[in-house]
Amino acid sequence: MKFAAIAGYCLTLLSPIALATDISAMHINDAVDGVFEIGGTSYQLPPGEWRVVSRSDSMMTSHAAGDIPVANALFVQKKGGNLIAMLRFVGNEGNTYSKAWTSDPCGVTNKNTYFKETFSSSYSMPECLFTKAVTGFLTAPGGYWGDAARWLETNQVKTPATAIVTDYSYYNGKGFVHVSFWFDPDVSGIKSDPTRNYSESNWFPNRLDDKKKSYLAKLEEWSRGMAVSVRKSYRGDLVAIPQLPE
Repeated sequence: MKFAAIAGYCLTLLSPIALATDISAMHINDAVDGVFEIGGTSYQLPPGEWRVVSRSDSMMTSHAAGDIPVANALFVQKKGGNLIAMLRFVGNEGNTYSKAWTSDPCGVTNKNTYFKETFSSSYSMPECLFTKAVTGFLTAPGGYWGDAARWLETNQVKTPATAIVTDYSYYNGKGFVHVSFWFDPDVSGIKSDPTRNYSESNWFPNRLDDKKKSYLAKLEEWSRGMAVSVRKSYRGDLVAIPQLPE
């Protein structure tokens, strides 16, 4: 009797991770709150309800491992008709081993980023964190991004003309994880620039005013904390991604 009680208690403690939904089993409009998995690795989302707005599976080629299955999902957190954040998680679905990777997430040009950190990583085993502006957000006509755009339109969530994306990638011999967050500056009280041409936008690095610079500094600090959480979680030490910046 005592053993059964202890076993039940242990099961209760383990259940949040043990019962976490794998990204490959998610469907559009599923609510995700807390822990989920990619290929057996657990991650914990920032507080709040997230909805799946797009899902896909594909194959990715590595120098050493050949083609490996990859899962990809887009999540949205909203408040009323406002987009608080969009989140993308991409990772290998099964175990793999690679001495080198073909992807180069750190290849983004410095002139288009507000900050970029490569963590002294190599081309074959990249690790990269950067933030940049994206004009013409979610204007792709169909497919993966189209699913997200349709979900937002159906749920009457407005999309910003310019979104700020913070992007983190971590690769090692066992696989990889790629995480992106898109934020609407309007939610933080910074009026969007409707310009679709980035080089003419007031978000272009040499046109930033003090309010935008302060916003980006806070986002950089948050992004570094997010990267630490994702890296530790990938290595098996589950750490929640910090609460979204205001």
